[in-house]
Amino acid sequence: MEQIKKAKPVKESKGEPTERLTLQKPEQAKLERWLDELNSKFDGMIRLTKSDLANFLIRHHPAHLDAEEVALIEAEHFDEVRWINWALAKIREAKKQGQSLTLDELMAQRKVQAPPTKKIRRKSAPESAHNETSLNSSPSLDLAHNTSTTEEES
Repeated sequence: MEQIKKAKPVKESKGEPTERLTLQKPEQAKLERWLDELNSKFDGMIRLTKSDLANFLIRHHPAHLDAEEVALIEAEHFDEVRWINWALAKIREAKKQGQSLTLDELMAQRKVQAPPTKKIRRKSAPESAHNETSLNSSPSLDLAHNTSTTEEES
């Protein structure tokens, strides 16, 4: 006769699969301070984990973010290059579908105004800077000088 092996019991989870996320150091430190505060207040009567606290905070937050939170998130995470690439993809898609879509329309949707064009003014450089530039008249130095002047004015 063959021996039948018993299967190891499978642990049942408490619910849905776990979603893990990574916290940056400042957020991790804040979460740990909150945990220390709560765990010392409960004096061992209740023991919380980081997951317990994070789930509690999310569960008791309103279901939708308010306008101020959305604006803060946008301010922290907006990337002009990514937005321009997104806008370009939208315009290309619209053209494929025979529709008209302009960059101005997309900027209006986001409530972005095109930056005003500025005339580049050269600042008066100290006398020593003029002398160095005229002595070393290589194009790369002049270009570097013009670039730094433009950046300072921005």
